[in-house]
Amino acid sequence: MDFESISKCSRVCARTGRPLSVGETCFSALQEGEDGQIVRADYAVESWPPPRGTRIIGWWRFQIPEESEKRARLAPNDVLLQLFDNWAFEPTRCEELYILTLLLLRRRVFRYEEGNSLPEERKQIVVYSSRREMTYSIPVVSLSEDRISAIQQELAELLYSGALPDEAEMVKPSCSENEETTE
Repeated sequence: MDFESISKCSRVCARTGRPLSVGETCFSALQEGEDGQIVRADYAVESWPPPRGTRIIGWWRFQIPEESEKRARLAPNDVLLQLFDNWAFEPTRCEELYILTLLLLRRRVFRYEEGNSLPEERKQIVVYSSRREMTYSIPVVSLSEDRISAIQQELAELLYSGALPDEAEMVKPSCSENEETTE
């Protein structure tokens, strides 16, 4: 997946080309393009749903923010889980899957399974989704700070609307991650 080609909210309806106004309710969708790349498309309410044959990975409803509004909004948890499902079966996405798993832990969509040691002490982390009543075993990957930042930037471009998220919203693989998510 080439994250650099995925844009933030376009403020233009993907179907009609009509500009979307501040405060207008619309839909965003992560969809698979003809070349297999995942792209973000924004739609006016009257243009929703996308044309038949469009492969939707996930979608969410939101309001177009003010241009100067700094608060970022992350895609809903269901969209994050659908992206997780797509990456779980792509061996080339193990680094991105690991960071996305940490984000889902931070958002309390996943929780560490009991008896799990810290990520640095094992080759896999085991997480549980009460929403799906499923347990997942995710390979732990060793990443440089630069690579972590790059993946977080890629996820932000893909999953956030508006401005980039605050530093506090981003995830960092660390020992304290386990403590923060199990309270």
